[in-house]
Order: sequence, then C-alpha cells, then structure tokens
Amino acid sequence: MKNKINYILVLASHGLRMFLNLLVVKLIAVYTGPTGLAQLSNFMSLITLTSVISGGGINNAVTKHVAEYKKDTEKTNYFINSSILYGILFTIIYSSILLFFIKSLTIKLFNDTNYYWIIILLIFAQFFSFVGGLVMSVANGLEKQVKVNYLTITSYLLCIPIIFFLISKYFMLGGMLSLLLIISVFGITSIIFIFNQKYVDIKIKLNLNKYNLNILFKYTLMLIASALLFPLNEFLMREAILSHSNNTIVGYWQALNKLSGAYIGFFAIILSSIYMPKIASLNNKNSIFILVRKALLYTGIIFIFTALIIFLLKKNIILILFSDKFLLLSDVLSWQFIGDFFRVCSYVIGFITVAKGMFKLYIFGELLQNTLYYISLKITLLQNSFSFENVVKSYSVAYFIYFLIVYIVYYSFIRYSKKVTI
Repeated sequence: MKNKINYILVLASHGLRMFLNLLVVKLIAVYTGPTGLAQLSNFMSLITLTSVISGGGINNAVTKHVAEYKKDTEKTNYFINSSILYGILFTIIYSSILLFFIKSLTIKLFNDTNYYWIIILLIFAQFFSFVGGLVMSVANGLEKQVKVNYLTITSYLLCIPIIFFLISKYFMLGGMLSLLLIISVFGITSIIFIFNQKYVDIKIKLNLNKYNLNILFKYTLMLIASALLFPLNEFLMREAILSHSNNTIVGYWQALNKLSGAYIGFFAIILSSIYMPKIASLNNKNSIFILVRKALLYTGIIFIFTALIIFLLKKNIILILFSDKFLLLSDVLSWQFIGDFFRVCSYVIGFITVAKGMFKLYIFGELLQNTLYYISLKITLLQNSFSFENVVKSYSVAYFIYFLIVYIVYYSFIRYSKKVTI
C-alpha cells in the first residue's frame, strides 16, 4: 500500500511540473503567438541546460549510492556530505561561467543587454535547483519519498497563480520569470523543510575524498554530455529550419518539442525514480534482462495508451495547451508519437548505463542519438520542397534507427557476452 501511495505521489509531483512547463508555453502562445514562442525558445534551452546540470548533475549518483549505503549511517553521511560540497563547487564554477559571458548571453538570448539581471537570477535559480534535486535524490535512496513528494506537490501548486499573474502582466518577461520559478521553487521550500524538522539523521560535515570525487565526476560527465549535446543540437536544428522557413514554423516546431519533451520527461523521471534503483541493485545479467524486458513491455503499453488518448483528443489538447494558431500540429502528431515511442524505449535500455556508471557508453549513446537526429533533419532539408511534416518525420526515422542500434548492442551483450555479472 505504501509503495502504491508513493508511486501516485511521484506521478502527481512530476505531472505537476510537466503541467507548469506546458502552462508557461500555453500562456506565451496565447499572448504572443508562435513568433513569441520562437523568441523565448533559446532561453528555454538555457533553462533546461541549467536545471539538468545544476550542482554537477549528480542526482542519479546520490540516489544510487545512498540506496547502497543506507544501512551504514556513517557511509551515507560521508557520501551525502561529499555530494553537498561537490555540488556547491560546481555551482560556483557554472555561475562564474555565466557571469563571464553575461553580456554575450543577454545579446544572444534577448538582443538587449538590459536583461543581464535575468542571468543573475538564473544563477540563484540553479543553486536552488541543485538543493531540490539533492533532497529528492537522498529521499529516493532512503526510500523516504512520501513527505518530500507532498512538499513538491505543494510547491508546484503555489506556482500556478504566480505564473498566471507574471505572464498576463509582463508577457515575455513574465514567461522568463516563470521558468526560473519552476526550476527553483522546490529547492526554496526544501531548505525551509530541512531546517524545520529532523528529516534524516545526517550530520553536515563537508568533505570530499578522491573516491567519491571520481564517482561524482563520472556522473557529471554523463549529465554534461546530455545537457550540452541536446540543447546544442536543438539550437543547430532550429537555425537549420529557420534558414528554410520562418519564425512561425520554428514556433510550431518548438511547441511540438515542448509537448513531446513534457511527457517524455515524465517517463524519464519515473524510470529514474523507480526503475533505475532496481537496475542498480542487480548484478546478474539474466536478472537484468528479465527486468528490462518487463520494463519495455509496461513502458510501451503505457506510452501507446497515453499517445492514443492524446491523438484522439489532439485538437482539444492543442487548443488547451496552445491556441488555435497551433492547430497545424494535429496533422503531424502521429509522426511525433512514433519517434517518441522509440525514444522512450531506448531510455529503458539506456538507464542500464546510468545505473552501472558506464559513463563512456552513456556519452557515446548521447552523441549518437543527437548526431542521427541532426543528419536525418539535414537530409530532409536538402530535399527540393520544404515541409513541416517531413521535418517531424526526420525525428521518427532518427529514433527508430537509434533504438535498433541500442537494442542490438544490448541484446548482443546479454546473449553473447561471457560475463555473468554487470
């Protein structure tokens, strides 16, 4: 019963975050249209990058090792303290980079140096994002997620009226502030929560030894690869599409990506919260094969069911999430779903590399999927007649090929490798 309640709370908390991101896109779409959404797209990419790598992107490392050490309080404390110090150091480094490039960033993102203060707010937001991620990761590792998920849900619910006010009052600027609020609010409430009650028996004594540094740095490399490659690839593809069309088409493409990213992110969070710790606890490759097969089946069924509902209600959903100016998306949703299906199934297999700390293989996978997507898009754009539908088809083709490669590599290792354990 306790596990069922926890699963429901996990779904609710991450579902709310997905809703908040879509709410921002919806309100921006209503108040500014596809052009406004296109103008905000680069800042959205920076927000995504910042939230993912905040604190060094060590959340999965913390969950994995806290779960392994939870019966040993001293080891648990030591690793958590190392993670806190590591995250603070990474935050200082990332903040310094943002400050160093603050002028060029504001010009690139906003075409106006007067918005430098948004980058300063982003620095604070990434610190709170790190705090929130660390608290959630420790809770996942200790299997004490219930209170934290209640806190997450409360935090996100409080954001709803604030987001409505900000965007209705300040339009694009309100959208930027809303995005900053979403990535930082849980960290702010987490600090209040930690100081107001004794949640876990953790003694703060900052230290960082070579062994823990090596573990955490590997996960940072994995997250940086993911966080840098995808936004960079998205930027390059956005520029490529723009060179063959206009800001309105880019706005459609960005809206489709936000819709897709919302529910794909939802699947990714569920997999990292529930599935990944189970993979981490298994060493026998036959046991892993059984779990992955089961996860692929369940994930595939849930995805198809979700996609079918969205497809049947596509016009109503587009009107709710965006506006009537975005109804063109309903014509290409089926192709987007095909690509998303193979992408999510690839994640199920890919989480083995996260759970086992196979950072080289993980980075290669990230590089491969982004390269396939870009090449597929460029081949499409080289055709004589430009078509938004063909742009979306290129996404489906890329992830179909990527899934085939991932599955062949995975199955070959399970079937033919002489190793019994992973």
